[in-house]
Amino acid sequence: MATSRTIREEQAYIRDRRKFLTKKRERLIGSAGPNSYGKGQSYGDADAIRADHHQEAESVMTELMRVNRDLKDLRKYENDLNNHLDTIHAIVMSNNDLNFKIRVLHDIIGLNLREVAEELDMSYDYIRHVSAEMNEKN
Repeated sequence: MATSRTIREEQAYIRDRRKFLTKKRERLIGSAGPNSYGKGQSYGDADAIRADHHQEAESVMTELMRVNRDLKDLRKYENDLNNHLDTIHAIVMSNNDLNFKIRVLHDIIGLNLREVAEELDMSYDYIRHVSAEMNEKN
């Protein structure tokens, strides 16, 4: 059975993916020409492309466009996730059922029980006790 990630885990995935894509983008920019490649030159400038282990400008540009698109999609996904998080948080705080609040904050958002207690402005021991009772019932 596949398990889904919490919102916090998803946010960590986004951070890691952004870091990976940013590094890949930097490597691609560096692979298009010699180390002294000037900022004023374009990738299409045939004189700037080296034959010794450097990619052709066209393949670099294609991959660079793909990475930039992935970064743009990642930003949109992150914005959507944050909007959903705001909506979930509003729903949780407007609900009076403590079990519901604990379940959503812990299992969906990914807060630990100490953070849940802080979020709900309640004692950690009480939240831990209620959570344990909920787990016994399930």
